[in-house]
Amino acid sequence: MVTAPLCSKHLLVDLCRANAGILAHKVLLMDVLTCKYGAKQSYELFQTPCKIVKASIGQHYRHSLDHMERAAATGNNEIHYDVRQRNTDDEHDWDKAKTRIDAIQQVLNELSNEEDDLAAAAQKTVTACFMLSGDSSRESYLPTTVARELGFAAHHAIHHL
Repeated sequence: MVTAPLCSKHLLVDLCRANAGILAHKVLLMDVLTCKYGAKQSYELFQTPCKIVKASIGQHYRHSLDHMERAAATGNNEIHYDVRQRNTDDEHDWDKAKTRIDAIQQVLNELSNEEDDLAAAAQKTVTACFMLSGDSSRESYLPTTVARELGFAAHHAIHHL
């Protein structure tokens, strides 16, 4: 069955909701850890690297939050995905991670509820900047839209969950 494409206004709202839903899921996963292991052990699990992938839950959270936060910041004309800080407080500190999740949730709510022209906001042209090689700090620049980058952020966050 073929359906009509969503208009940009609805697309932006849907993308903000998708990202907000992923943020809520992150908090629920933290709650599940607490229920299963208790607060102290959960905090330790959050910051302990997995032996298989060599990264902790907190590192995966921080990484995907970086992407989501950059995509939702519509005031920026360039999104530098690979220029970011690692080993930050929110990947080690459970409470700081929750605070950051709440802050991004607020940005998404504002974007989907208070934008005068949601269609224009969705189609706003931005530049996504990526490092395409692990042995170079040179960025490549790709023209894109806010809607496309919010879709990428949601997809990327699901991958890191």
